[in-house]
Amino acid sequence: MLNLTAKEIQGKLVESSDLTAGFQLDLTSVKSKIEKFQLEQRVIENLINSFQLKSVALKRAMVLIKGVPPRISKKRGSLLYRILREQKTDSVSKKSKLRAEIATLKRELQKICPHPFVFCKEGYIGSRSNDYDDGYPSERYCVVCGFEERAVDFRQNGNLERVGMFFNILDDSESRIVQDEPYRQFPEHFSREEIWVPLGAMLHAFEERVVKILNS
Repeated sequence: MLNLTAKEIQGKLVESSDLTAGFQLDLTSVKSKIEKFQLEQRVIENLINSFQLKSVALKRAMVLIKGVPPRISKKRGSLLYRILREQKTDSVSKKSKLRAEIATLKRELQKICPHPFVFCKEGYIGSRSNDYDDGYPSERYCVVCGFEERAVDFRQNGNLERVGMFFNILDDSESRIVQDEPYRQFPEHFSREEIWVPLGAMLHAFEERVVKILNS
């Protein structure tokens, strides 16, 4: 049984209305604070991300400053000299001899090189129309000695599609810089970057990336 008078009901309506208005104001205030905190969160997350990137860039700068050991640089210089001579000579016998020397020097260089500067080529999982048979794994190669390696975890089928990110030799390391090749248009991007040039020119892309991050 309703034991309320019209006046009492009217009073409760006014009270309820006042309380609702007050809670709505509180809700608006809370939402405003949430938006403020979310904005602060994004700012802090961006700062953390920026400093993490700079921390990585500074570690890479240390690798660049350390450079390539003298004996490796010297052997690479000898290799470049023979490559240039082989390109310029017209003598078949001299070309043959130089090619043999080049092959030997490349093997020797790869054995002693710590692979400090590495380019990465993204793989391709393959197309569904070809049952993924046209896929190929990600690759990494050292720009100092030319040693190359394909990802060991490459898979291709209808269920598991992965171009690979794990490498036995050219893995991620604090003593190594691994980054994507400089952009090249189709179809040049399918081939590897020409590494048999003076080392300073080859390392420019690595230095440029570090400088860009540190100056951002």
